[in-house]
This record gives sequence, structure tokens and C-alpha cells, in this order.
Amino acid sequence: MFNEKDKYQNILTQLHELNRNIVLNENEKMEQITQRIESLEEKIEKSSNNTNKKNNDKFFLSIIIITLFNTLLLLFILFTYNTEEDSIIKENNKETIQIEEKPKLNEKEINKTTIEENTNNEDVLSFNEKSIIAFEEDEEFVEIKPIIRKGTQYNCKDDENTYKIPYTVEIKGKLYSDKFKFILQENSETKECTILKEYM
Repeated sequence: MFNEKDKYQNILTQLHELNRNIVLNENEKMEQITQRIESLEEKIEKSSNNTNKKNNDKFFLSIIIITLFNTLLLLFILFTYNTEEDSIIKENNKETIQIEEKPKLNEKEINKTTIEENTNNEDVLSFNEKSIIAFEEDEEFVEIKPIIRKGTQYNCKDDENTYKIPYTVEIKGKLYSDKFKFILQENSETKECTILKEYM
């Protein structure tokens, strides 16, 4: 009986020893795993810091390049704008000098010069009220200022095309028995135009 108890006790101690060894081994493995994980985390942090620094450097370099390009472009635009402005001022001075040097003009030529002076207007289509005297005919007429509707057809002297009024507008002109005549100023050209009474 004593032998059996010893055997049993011996087996129990061996089991305890085995369990203790297993637990110790597991603890060691866990410690190794945690150490590896920590070392990997450190490596990842270092590499991410390096890549962040590189990305930041690239970003700042690109910002500097863009700002330099913008300043150069701005300087170029300023210089070209100033030279264009100077050339326009010189051209305007030449035009005014030429106008001053002209001899005395009769009434028709005065109307033509006023038309030429008004060509600086940026409107695509404008009607010069002062130049109605430019065309005189033997027929009887009445000077009126009617409102012409958009789409009304008209023809111009020395031009075979038929045009349409682009928008409703009040035009000063001369009304004859069968037509209405007015002076059209388009860009730098002035034309004598006619609307037939049937289109009015």
C-alpha cells in the first residue's frame, strides 16, 4: 500500500513539474512574441517618420516651385500690359495730333470725322445721331426717332446683303415716302442704311 501511495505521489509531482514547465515555456514564448511585436512597431514608426519627412520635403519643394512660377508669370503679364498700354497711348496721341493738323472742313466732312472719332466705342452696333445730315436727297423727308423692333430687315449702301436689327432700339433718321434712312456705325465703319417701309 505504501508503494502505491509513493507511486501516486511521484506521478503527481511529475505532472506538476510538467505543468510548470509548460506554463514557463508558454510565458517565455509570449514574452518573445511581445518583444518581436514591439520591435516591429518601432521599425514601422521609424520608416513612417522617414517617409513623412520625405513627403513633406517634396510638398514644400513643389509649393516653392509653384510660387516662383506664379511670380514670373505675374511679372511677365505686368510688363506686357505696360508696353501695350504705352503703345495704345502713343497711338492715341498720334491720332489726336493728326486730327488737330487737319484744315477746316465743311459740314459733311465734319460729320465724317465725328463718326471716325466715335469708332472707339466697343458696341458691336451703334447709331450715330449727329451724322444724319451726311446724306441729303431731293425727296421730302421727316426727321424722326422711331423704335425699331428686333429682327427688322435693313440694307446698306454698297452692300448687297440683307441684315436684321439685333435688338429693339431707338434710331434717329429720315423718313421718306417709301423708306427710312439712318447712319449705322459698326466697329470702325459707318454705312448709310435703309429700312423699306414694308418692313417697318
